[in-house]
Amino acid sequence: MEYLAKHLRKFSTTRKTKQKDINGHFDGYNGKEIWGWASDSQGNALDLALYVNEDRVKTFKANKFRQDLVDAGVGDGQFAFFEPVDIQDVLSKFGENAVLRIKDLKTGKELSSSPRVISEPKLIWGVDVYNDELLAGWVVDKNNEFSQVKINLYIDDVFKEQFIAKLERPDLSSIGLTDCFHGFHIDLLNLSKGCDFFKVRAEVEYGDIHILAEERMIFSFKGKLKQLTELQKYLREESYSSRSPEAFQLTHSIIPGIIEKARETRSVPCAEFRQSPSLSLLDEVAVIVPIYKGVVETCNCIRHAIKGAQDFPIRLIAINDCGPEETMQPALEKLSNELDFELYHNSENMGFVGTVNRGMKLAEKHDVVLLNSDTVPSKGWLRTLRDEAYGNASIGTVTPISNNATICSYPDFCLDNEVVSGYTVDELAEICSTNISDPIDLPTAHGYCMYIKRVVLDEVGYFDEQKWGKGYAEENDFSLRAAKLGWRNVVTNKTYIQHLGSVSFAEDTEGFIAANLQKLNGLYPDYPKLIESFIHDDPVRKLRRELGEKILRREVNSVKLAGAVKGRSILFVSLTIGGGTKVATDDLAALLQGEGQAVFMLSTQDGAIWNVSSHVSNAKAEFDIRSERDELISFLKVLDVWHVHYHHVLEFDKSIWELPKELGCEYDVTLHDYYSICPRVNFISGDEAYCGEPKESDCNNCLQSYGVHDSSRMKLSDIGVDISDWRNYFLSNLKGARKVITPSKDTKERVERYLPLKNIYAQYHPEPRRTVNIRPVLTDSNNSLSIGFLGAIGPHKGLGVIKSLANEIHKEGLPHRITVVGYTSDNAYFDQYDFVKITGMYRKEHLPKLLAEHKIDVFFLSSIWPETYSYTFSELSLLGYQTATFDMGAIPERSRNKIIIPVGSNPADILKIISGNVNCTKESFNESIGTNYGSILRNYYEI
Repeated sequence: MEYLAKHLRKFSTTRKTKQKDINGHFDGYNGKEIWGWASDSQGNALDLALYVNEDRVKTFKANKFRQDLVDAGVGDGQFAFFEPVDIQDVLSKFGENAVLRIKDLKTGKELSSSPRVISEPKLIWGVDVYNDELLAGWVVDKNNEFSQVKINLYIDDVFKEQFIAKLERPDLSSIGLTDCFHGFHIDLLNLSKGCDFFKVRAEVEYGDIHILAEERMIFSFKGKLKQLTELQKYLREESYSSRSPEAFQLTHSIIPGIIEKARETRSVPCAEFRQSPSLSLLDEVAVIVPIYKGVVETCNCIRHAIKGAQDFPIRLIAINDCGPEETMQPALEKLSNELDFELYHNSENMGFVGTVNRGMKLAEKHDVVLLNSDTVPSKGWLRTLRDEAYGNASIGTVTPISNNATICSYPDFCLDNEVVSGYTVDELAEICSTNISDPIDLPTAHGYCMYIKRVVLDEVGYFDEQKWGKGYAEENDFSLRAAKLGWRNVVTNKTYIQHLGSVSFAEDTEGFIAANLQKLNGLYPDYPKLIESFIHDDPVRKLRRELGEKILRREVNSVKLAGAVKGRSILFVSLTIGGGTKVATDDLAALLQGEGQAVFMLSTQDGAIWNVSSHVSNAKAEFDIRSERDELISFLKVLDVWHVHYHHVLEFDKSIWELPKELGCEYDVTLHDYYSICPRVNFISGDEAYCGEPKESDCNNCLQSYGVHDSSRMKLSDIGVDISDWRNYFLSNLKGARKVITPSKDTKERVERYLPLKNIYAQYHPEPRRTVNIRPVLTDSNNSLSIGFLGAIGPHKGLGVIKSLANEIHKEGLPHRITVVGYTSDNAYFDQYDFVKITGMYRKEHLPKLLAEHKIDVFFLSSIWPETYSYTFSELSLLGYQTATFDMGAIPERSRNKIIIPVGSNPADILKIISGNVNCTKESFNESIGTNYGSILRNYYEI
């Protein structure tokens, strides 16, 4: 008021001396209106003009009343003006640097305080609701808050209506506004004039064009229900419900239930989606390689990726994500100069998600492949992936078969495998290129090598950095978002890529892996069951089998026949678990291979899937015996199998014995244990004790109490009701064999007590014949001994015996030591004894050094059942150790310088016998072990 009065007095004085001057003042502008006052020297109201920059935009008269003018002595106060001037209109026409001037229309003279520059606009807004029915929120120019912003609404790209954001929003006071009338509430469906489906967007023209609400399709409630019923009509026309029980449920229960619920709630739930931009897709596929560590592996990956693409257009984008190796960036720069690829360097570590997102944004017009830097791509890999991706319009992502890619792994599903031995990556890819199987749908793509169509990225969006941080579960989330829009995630076996694994990313991942997995399962509660079902059904087996069959056929075709045999291949039927049986089959297969025979192993873990695997590589082909038996037999004939050698049938059902007849060949059987006469395999009862081979009634009681061996696929009820039925069943099958082989005379004699066989022969397993020196034991003054036990010791290998010996040594204060070179099934038990040492698992090649370190004098082979051969005895004899054993089984038969302990001896007697018989003569003695057969076909098989 003081300021205004001063100016008014100035103009009052001027009026007495300058009759033709004008008086007045441009008081202000708030973005909504201009105001001030003006009069001529005669006290008349003036006609004024508003100029923006140099353009006159409006005229008006200063004839409004203001009391403050009267109070200041300016006539009757009828000289004021208040004129609406919308800042949004000014900005739209003149831009942000507009200047406002007020002039006398007649003389052109400018009012005091004119010109005025508008306040720099600062448009802010918030959208609270944007769905198929309503767009609501607020928008304000914070520097011109008294102006109210106009919103332009477009329907199907045509301007429809303008709305003013003028609803009261008291909550805006929290951002410092005094004028809170800036809300908007737009009923979208009323604007559509009955249209069910239309495109809408909201803009604010405020100097620049500001997108208040991104373009989206609006789908009316009526329209959604109409489309659901149209879908039902289409499915009925296509007879979809008859395809499967699940399809019937969809058409008769799920979709009708959605419609009923929607009508009840008057709402159809819809997911957010993105519109695909109409960018033209470039021919080049962008291969994005996120890099953290592994200089050699990374350079090898890039080199193979570019050279393996051959003449296919590739744009390789390598991004160094601030890894720990200082030599990484120089190595990449050197390689980039050689191979001409794009190289980027993150200023800080962004993790896998942020890094690949950066790459995908750089490649906005390309299909992309996410490629781990610890992979080895093969020749033709990129063209194959692209061809597979465009082989069907619904395919969104493609993952290739690999050695290490969980559900996309070969040969073993969901395991980290070595590359098939004897083959390079390119050779495997060449085999894969001849495959004809359609790709298999996956619940999730695998990010180690993941082809993604650009249209999928445009619709689904990039990986979610905010949700997944630096990595893990991001590709699962992406795949599920893609599947929600109808895109398929598939795996192909038409190319092959090696994945080293655990090289390219940070190591300290356990914490966020667990957290992200929990988050993923929370977002997608069906995902764990989806994966569980997929693993159970294993549809990728079809692709693995096609590849495996071709690798195994190549192996047969490479065989050069030697001698008068009927074919190229012998089939072993055996166990999946290790142990002496595996040693025997490996040795025998190697000898057969040396005589021009391919050897294949038939095994099963679950009884349903039978695996045909190679002896010389880790390749295999898997058959579901419930539905693919004929295909298995046909394939074995393709492999030219002319003889079957049964080594064990523990994990098979009864139909395993039908193979020779189906193949039209003879068969042999090796009895590696006593499964044919004892369904518990080795005469160990349920109370973990040697049964002593009692009469049949006791065997029946044992079976009634404890059942057959836990791993036995065949149950007693499959064969009969008692032990005699079991033995007669095996007798029948063994009688049909060309030869029944036992690895020792003791085994043959035991079997013959129960099974009157005329075709049974005792033949030691083939091992090189050698004479070894058994070292003397140099005892100390107190006659202490270091007694060793070798291998994985469970109850049947004498765990109870070791426990009793430890108790005796402790109780009597004896000076002896016990060392288990390996482990037991109850390591914790021995923590109470300081004289017992358990080394833990070991590698076979480290055994001599390990034994020397622990200074073991004698080994006790403490099996409580009659061993049929014992490779452990062979191994210890070769290393020069004297052995003790119970007086049963093959070991006493095979050893000339044995320490024999009567079965059932107490711990004190066992220790006395070992101490009294150990070689303390200071002189070594010889032990001959092993059996040479010369020709394995002629002298072992007698063919």
